[in-house]
Amino acid sequence: MNDRIRFSWGVFLMTALLLLPAAGFAETEEERVRLSGEVEVGGRVFIDRPSEEDRGKFEEYGEVPAGPFLENLYLRVDRADDRYFLELRAREIGEEDQNFLLRSVRPGRSLFEFEWDQTPHTYSNTGRSPFVETTPGVFQLPDLLQTSLAGAAAADRPNILRSFLATTPPVDLTTRWDTARFLWVGSPYPTLTLQAEYAVIHKQGNRPISTTFLFTNQVELPEPIDQRIDDLKLTAELTRERWQLQLGYGLSLFQNDIDALIWDNPLSATDAVGAPSRGRLDLPPDNVAHTIHLTGAVNLPRRSRLSGTLSYSRRTQDDHFLPHTINTAVSAPALVLPADSLDGKVDIWTGYLKFTSRPVESVGVKSYYRFYGFNNKTPERIFPAQVRTDLSILNEEVRSSSINYTKESAGAATDWQSGRSLSLGVGYDWMRWSRDDRHREAPTTNEHTPKVSLDYTGIDWLLLRTSYARSWRRNGDYNTFAHLAHTHVDVEGLDTTQAQHLLLRKYDEADRDRHRVDLLAQISPKETLSFTPSVSYRKDDYKNSPFGLQEDQNWAAGLDFSWSPIAPGITLYASYMREVFDALQRSRYRTPPAQLENPTYDWISQNKDKIDTVGVSVNIVLIPSKADLDLSWNASRAVGAMRASNPVPPAGGTEAQNISATAENYPDITERLQRLEAALRYAVSPALFWRLQYILEKFDITDFRTDVMQPFMGDVEAGSGTSIYLGAQIRDYTAQIVSFVVGYRF
Repeated sequence: MNDRIRFSWGVFLMTALLLLPAAGFAETEEERVRLSGEVEVGGRVFIDRPSEEDRGKFEEYGEVPAGPFLENLYLRVDRADDRYFLELRAREIGEEDQNFLLRSVRPGRSLFEFEWDQTPHTYSNTGRSPFVETTPGVFQLPDLLQTSLAGAAAADRPNILRSFLATTPPVDLTTRWDTARFLWVGSPYPTLTLQAEYAVIHKQGNRPISTTFLFTNQVELPEPIDQRIDDLKLTAELTRERWQLQLGYGLSLFQNDIDALIWDNPLSATDAVGAPSRGRLDLPPDNVAHTIHLTGAVNLPRRSRLSGTLSYSRRTQDDHFLPHTINTAVSAPALVLPADSLDGKVDIWTGYLKFTSRPVESVGVKSYYRFYGFNNKTPERIFPAQVRTDLSILNEEVRSSSINYTKESAGAATDWQSGRSLSLGVGYDWMRWSRDDRHREAPTTNEHTPKVSLDYTGIDWLLLRTSYARSWRRNGDYNTFAHLAHTHVDVEGLDTTQAQHLLLRKYDEADRDRHRVDLLAQISPKETLSFTPSVSYRKDDYKNSPFGLQEDQNWAAGLDFSWSPIAPGITLYASYMREVFDALQRSRYRTPPAQLENPTYDWISQNKDKIDTVGVSVNIVLIPSKADLDLSWNASRAVGAMRASNPVPPAGGTEAQNISATAENYPDITERLQRLEAALRYAVSPALFWRLQYILEKFDITDFRTDVMQPFMGDVEAGSGTSIYLGAQIRDYTAQIVSFVVGYRF
């Protein structure tokens, strides 16, 4: 949508706002029309603007153009007796991330809203690709490139590809969600409220997607997005003095106008076994979801209340299956599909019941029960054979899986208050997962969590809140062979299906002990001075997992500080937070057939993320009720470290095997973001003001995974010499902006 069309949205809605009330209001004094509003217009110049390729991160969720802009608009028309009003709110008008909201309200009787919202997302501005999208979802390479690579010797192919990719054109890697939302709320009777909401979301654009034929022939493409979501929600709520009841229905429709992705193989111009000329990948299918729910609540004696909800959802998906392969040289009777489509059906039941009571002023109790049931009724199909990445037939029978599970949780808690200064709470939570034992290793897990909390406000200048929870999760039985129901032989040389290590314990099913502590304090030694320190800590210990996640712990500690006023007309705010996420896992390098169970090939990895965030802001009143100055600085630094080690030096295999089994560290990934802001605001009159603003924003990233990304990566990794990438990077940037805004209220 170009700028002229985008701006016309604003003109249309403003006109509708101004004309509709005038046509509907009478001329009596009580029905007299009043018009009010606010508008902010301005201009923006860049002292330092990132280049188009570098500004992908800077404009990740919205453009920041130079020149004039209409930042905010608010218009309101109402009656003198306040029985009706109509208003329009708009922001970022004419830009990619613009938003309009039109609202019509008759207080106590009805409400109508229409909202238009645009949300862009830029993945990268450095993408380039030799592929041409001839029709939606179909990507072709120049015939000359395909034939040149197909006819060249293997050693010559990287040089041919390098030369060609050096001049590939840029490709757009952005998407945008356009959302139109309608809402109507009506109250035909004081005790009855009806509501209808409809939203349609249209997603368009391109995003990176990875495909492959072989490990040395990988292709990265701009996946075209052309999707639509329709959501409808209807509710009716009946309210009485002692009880409430609500009935609702929801409909969700997902439509993908591009069914599959098809692309040329750069290394093969004609189909052959082991060398397809094209690849094909299915994209998200159309689907439908219906949901009904019933919610109610009733007030009981002794300041008690019982509430609950029950809902049922049916989800269906019946897109046609794609053939096993697009490679015409690969065919066999075993590749005949067992059905034309999935005929997918899933029923979901959810229930929630909650009871709260305060029988006496100092004691409160509450309890709850929650249920979630996922019942997959999709027929399980048997596929006699399959094709791997359009290369060749794998003559192994595979059965599709329809996995079911239920999740239950319940709990009870009580709190006791000693006067107004002390509150002590104790509670207990229970959670059970019941899984399909044909596919998941732990059919049942139970987790028990006792907890305690303490709040203290006995001193005027101190507020203290603490809590501690200790939980343990256990599985009754762990069947390490359960995964065989939906896997096939994927390790050459094995005479038995063994897709994962027998001693692996998956973290969502494994035994786990957890400790969690939270602390929050608010210290106010003076009425104008406040400190708010906070600490949270969680540690998960997977004590019975020989392989897999061993330990996962994270903690966060921070301090908020405010001083208002630090001096007449000056207010200071500051904050600091450190967050640490630390996970430890153990695995074993395996080389079939001889080195499958070599304990010296064990390796341990530690993934540790540290995030520091600091902020300082000052507000200075230069002239009371006329001029003020806002200064702020915010900075964050995130470091991701991946360390790996062998408990003992690898030994027992060949020299090459021992080297492959030796763990190595990855380089750290570091991101830094700083933003400095200064804004001077001056009120010319109660109705007119101007604002002068300066912004400095600086982003730095060091990421070994993408720093060197180019369409041709053979110079970095020899094994990638016949692969084609997008070269999508997230780059450093520095931006300096000066803007001037004039605002007017009427």
